[in-house]
Amino acid sequence: MTNNKKNTQPLFSQVNLELGKEHWDYNSLNPTLVNIEHFELLQMYGKGRYASVFLGNDLRNNKEVCLKVLKPVKRSKIKREIKISLIVGEFPNTVKLLDLIDNKVIGTPTLVFEYFPHVPFLELLPTVATEDMRLILYKVLQTLYHAHRSGIMHRDIKPHNVLYDPKSNQVKLIDWGLSEFYFPETAYNCNVASRFFKAPELLIGYTHYNSSIDMWAVGCLIAGWVFSKEPFFAGKNNLDQLSQIVKILGAKKFWKWTKSIKFQVRKKIIKAIPQNGKKKAWKDINDEIDPQISDILDGLLNYDFNKRWNVVQTMAHPWFDPVRSEGDIDSKDLKKANVSLEREKN
Repeated sequence: MTNNKKNTQPLFSQVNLELGKEHWDYNSLNPTLVNIEHFELLQMYGKGRYASVFLGNDLRNNKEVCLKVLKPVKRSKIKREIKISLIVGEFPNTVKLLDLIDNKVIGTPTLVFEYFPHVPFLELLPTVATEDMRLILYKVLQTLYHAHRSGIMHRDIKPHNVLYDPKSNQVKLIDWGLSEFYFPETAYNCNVASRFFKAPELLIGYTHYNSSIDMWAVGCLIAGWVFSKEPFFAGKNNLDQLSQIVKILGAKKFWKWTKSIKFQVRKKIIKAIPQNGKKKAWKDINDEIDPQISDILDGLLNYDFNKRWNVVQTMAHPWFDPVRSEGDIDSKDLKKANVSLEREKN
């Protein structure tokens, strides 16, 4: 049997309450900083809203490293990123946080990560083979599994944050700068995730979201690949982004979902989104789509975050059978998610 799509979200909602303050209290973090003279900048990798990223060299051992130079932001946000980076660095398919540089010029520490040689994922998407994409997606899910069961939401899943080395078949899920510890019944900032990968709840301003926003983003990754359209939902702004989603998933289901969560939708959304419209079938977009991938897309690209597949349900899907290893998913988590890896024999 495989996924029965029963409401199991959020699967790991109690984790941080169970692990206690030592696990999630980043404000009490007092990290050790190293001298900036131990490092040199080699070239810029990229520039974002909160940081600039450089290829660097650790002069102490002559090894290449990745330097994330943080822009001045709230001290608590910096501590949160450091705390979470230290935790996830022990997970599969992540880069380790090696050091923190005392950057007195900027006034915020610079994060030193291990360097991972890779080909930009967006360059690979148009030509990546099914077997390679299956492995890439599974390794992203594997990392999210460890994060979610540790009470951590990534909140910025997108192609830019998935690094892939085709020579070694290694994958790294990076940039936990927007990640957060999840607690039930907590209101969170909706100004997270990149627009093209924002879940509907973020776009309407629903603050009591959970780790299922990561699963929506994974669904967007899959859709962009299988339909050769990256990004799959390409809105000009948040309102247009929601409109692009509704065109595919249907207006009727959208309004049914907002009523089910008893959320008062803003007037500008009411004006922009039609009241009627059915969901498009994935085969109408690509008549050669694998039925198993259609099944996964239906599970992940679901307005209702309470019915959207969680990471265990997704990893357990038979499409991932060729790349899944025994022990990847804890048997207790499979039971909680109400899924099985045993299939019915025809």
